[in-house]
Amino acid sequence: MNKNIILGVVAVAVAGAGIAGYLILNKNSGAGGGTTAGSDCAAICAKVSAACPSMANKEICLQNCPGFDEKTKNDAAAITSCEMLAQKPELLALLAIPEVKDPKLAPAKNDCQAACNNYVGKCLTLVPNAGQELFSEGLSSCLKECAGWETVKVSCMVSAADCPAMTETCGL
Repeated sequence: MNKNIILGVVAVAVAGAGIAGYLILNKNSGAGGGTTAGSDCAAICAKVSAACPSMANKEICLQNCPGFDEKTKNDAAAITSCEMLAQKPELLALLAIPEVKDPKLAPAKNDCQAACNNYVGKCLTLVPNAGQELFSEGLSSCLKECAGWETVKVSCMVSAADCPAMTETCGL
């Protein structure tokens, strides 16, 4: 009888070791419970597009995600609202803004042209799904307004580092 108990315990131990080995091997190969980069990206992009459907573009996110480093993936996964996404322009460009990232602008002929080129490049490019038509309209509108600005404001707009500086410092 002792032999039967010992054989039963050994059989259970061997079966358990076999199952554990199978699970470990499958986890290391990316199957059977392991997480792959593709599934990480799918989950991250689904979460971001659900958190901010008005700005996040799931297809663009899926195209760019395989190249993300761990910090970028963690930052993207932490997005829970459009406000959070808007506060991270580096993510916004990777997750939401379509291919048109750099507007086609004429070379600056005067200070107003330079100020308005800066405005289009640093403010209007932040608008989700903005295209060349919006950039052209924004430039035209800015040039009309700029004609009435004081020299100090024009200089401020030319040298502004980003859109918040234009609105907060220059008074746009």
